[in-house]
Amino acid sequence: MFFNRILTLNDYIMKVFTSLLIVSLVLFSCGNNSNEKSNLVGKKVAEVDLFDGNYELIPCSEWPTRYEVVTFKNESLSVVVDKENDNTLVFADSSELSACAYTLQLKNKQVKSMFNPLNGSHIKLSEFIKGKINNPGEFEPLETRYGLTYETDSSTEEYLFVYMKYRDNESIEYIGAKMKISGDIIETYTGDSLKTALQNFEKQHDASFEF
Repeated sequence: MFFNRILTLNDYIMKVFTSLLIVSLVLFSCGNNSNEKSNLVGKKVAEVDLFDGNYELIPCSEWPTRYEVVTFKNESLSVVVDKENDNTLVFADSSELSACAYTLQLKNKQVKSMFNPLNGSHIKLSEFIKGKINNPGEFEPLETRYGLTYETDSSTEEYLFVYMKYRDNESIEYIGAKMKISGDIIETYTGDSLKTALQNFEKQHDASFEF
């Protein structure tokens, strides 16, 4: 009886030891995989041997003109390539969804950086207005609204449409602007052209702007 208890206890100890060993190996493997993925970030496409093999481009609509998501099925790996920064890898993970979500995070961060955190005005559009009016010191932003839109229904590139209401001396003025996600102004609208641009945006997005 006592001998059987010793065997049972030894078996239990061995099972616990084996389980701990397996868990340790799994954690070690995951740690290595994580390190391998993080080591890819900052490298250029030309420096990564994986790009010599089979891979697939994943269409992510968040910022297709700048970022590209590439997945390697055999490696359970997805990366985000910054095409405007010499094809540098900026993200690496085992999930395609994580890679696409990261491009959305980058876009939201970029859009947020365009606006003044104190008064909400669009920084570049405010500078544009100051360059056009007679007394830049009298410029006062009153309201800024914006939305992301596509130029056409079939277009894959998003644009930012910004509407600003501001004070110039004693008068209240309005301006609209179509710009790239990067912040570059493509076109501005005032008067009748602004009304038309706002109407088109409202129809496309079921939104409304006071004018």
